[in-house]
Amino acid sequence: MDWENKYRPRTFSDVRGQPHAVKQLAGLIRRGQRRRHLLLSGAVGSGKTSLMRLFAQGLNCVAPESDGSPCGSCEFCIDPARYFIEWDTAGRGGSKDDILRVVGQNALAVGRSKVRVVFFDECHALTVDAQDAILKSIEEAGPGLAFCFATTEPKPLRPALLSRLCDIRIRSLTPDDAYEYLKWIADQENARFDPAALHLIVAAKPPYARDLVIALQELAGLGRHIDAKLVKEYYDLSACDHLSQYCQALAVGDRTMQSRVMREWSDSVHEKRKWIESFICAVYYNNILGQEHIVDPMVHSLVEARQGFAEQLRGRLRVDLIRLKSVFERMMKFWSQHPQSSESAAYLTLGLFEALINDGLSAVHDLGRIDRSERRDVDAAVNDATGREPKAPETTSRSMYLERSDVRDIVNKASFFAQDTGKYLNTTARIEIARSVDLEARGEGELKSLFQMLDARVGSTFEQFAGLALLEREQGMLVARIVAYVDDESVAEFEQACATASSRPGMRVAEMQFGPTTNALAFHWNAVRELCAGLQPDNGADDADLRQLLGISKTMWRAPGPVACQRVYFSRCLTARSIAAACFPEMPSLSAFDANAWKWIAHGWEAKEFLDRRRELDLRRGQLETVRRRWQDDPVRYARERDEHLHAWRNIPPEARARRWRGWW
Repeated sequence: MDWENKYRPRTFSDVRGQPHAVKQLAGLIRRGQRRRHLLLSGAVGSGKTSLMRLFAQGLNCVAPESDGSPCGSCEFCIDPARYFIEWDTAGRGGSKDDILRVVGQNALAVGRSKVRVVFFDECHALTVDAQDAILKSIEEAGPGLAFCFATTEPKPLRPALLSRLCDIRIRSLTPDDAYEYLKWIADQENARFDPAALHLIVAAKPPYARDLVIALQELAGLGRHIDAKLVKEYYDLSACDHLSQYCQALAVGDRTMQSRVMREWSDSVHEKRKWIESFICAVYYNNILGQEHIVDPMVHSLVEARQGFAEQLRGRLRVDLIRLKSVFERMMKFWSQHPQSSESAAYLTLGLFEALINDGLSAVHDLGRIDRSERRDVDAAVNDATGREPKAPETTSRSMYLERSDVRDIVNKASFFAQDTGKYLNTTARIEIARSVDLEARGEGELKSLFQMLDARVGSTFEQFAGLALLEREQGMLVARIVAYVDDESVAEFEQACATASSRPGMRVAEMQFGPTTNALAFHWNAVRELCAGLQPDNGADDADLRQLLGISKTMWRAPGPVACQRVYFSRCLTARSIAAACFPEMPSLSAFDANAWKWIAHGWEAKEFLDRRRELDLRRGQLETVRRRWQDDPVRYARERDEHLHAWRNIPPEARARRWRGWW
């Protein structure tokens, strides 16, 4: 069976990359506005017919889903031919007589269905007389009849007809959506593939579901592992190798190799320039800033080439990552100052760019000073890229007891979790590790292993699992205290993971508690306070007061023994990298701890902040998506426009963002 038919959407949730169209169609079904006549316009293979069939099924389904999707099992879902009339205008005729015959046969034949949908595919083939005739039919249509149209080109349609239709544009898939769709189908079919190969398919084929799926099935049908080499050979993507070789020559400053690759590269000079600009932009975002960003699918597939370019250039110039960021910004600025022009001028621009890379960038002292805020941004990006937590300031010695900085980290991440998800930590566990040789090394390894198991079994997203843990020494043994969020469907997995860990010799789960649903806020902060109750009064002038400021009652206070290994642990979704991704673009969370707003800790303000935060995140990410769509063919202009938005948001303190509640400021 052809994969494009096998994986044709059966529900609205199956539709990829068309949230606007799905929202409109589902809304019409839910609200019962069945007299609305529709026009879907988009390229061949973009999914217009699939969406129209789903719409017709949803209108007539006996028990549609909450999103308007057909149930798939009622009599109307099983036999859509009784109410869905599809007319291929280009193949079967678009004359006035043809249309009047189709309309006449179906205008009154509603039968047992709720709405009879007459669908004219490729409606640009309708003659002028036919459009006039169908316009009259639309105006006289009864409540049980809906006219729908689809076209690749709406311009031939008369304004009078267009004015009666709700026009829904079907867009091309973004590189991200296209890649995820191919990956999902490949997984369903147990096809062996490399991620880079799928990115190349996206680059080689039109960005529409049908074309992409057909290409994937063709490659899978060869019976080989789908890797980048196979895709390049099958679709003659020689530009990948030329681009990789050219950029490698740029990185090492090899002028001879640069000239040779340019001679062998058969694309036009404008195409070469476009690939080079996209490559540099992709390296800047993905390899320098550590942000997963697909500038171009083909360039994104060149993982080793991009990483090698950054490392070799950094080695030749002898710069750190901070300086390397400025090097790339200088390169992107060069391209923004040299717009597309004639072929001869384009060759001159390439020559100037090679001179800049070969000679101009070596004088790194003229790249300008980097201010402190920029250095902090880059440091954060580097930490995100490596998955490491930010390093604490160096001191002469590290305390072997819980410190104020540890407590700050615990409180802030617990607060961030509530702000970002609207949920509260709802589970606690206490695991004891008996006295043994090299106890701390074993305890550190066991707790890390447990968190890895929980991330793998329970889930690495906020919607399933998020956890904080503290390792302390008590009465000669180590005690791991865990505070976590576990969704209802994952409780058994959480219990099983803890049981598996405690089945090893010398380990046991001493206590496990799941919080109530009626007072989730109190459970959340009591659990966090319990985690921080081992803070000692002699570790600093403020520490004795900090326990009281946080509301930690004296009955909770502990005096644990020293621990030389890592004390505080976080699950994958509470690492600096995951939090930075959740805070993109430039949406750091509020911190009552950092503001010394002690009365606000455990106050429950995070629930209000969650609603305003979601709204602002959706707004900002929508603006960035608009910028991406507008300038997707001009990566340099896109980078500049995107950075302007980010810079403007970066200057807005978290407390100054628009919100509907008033805090401590």
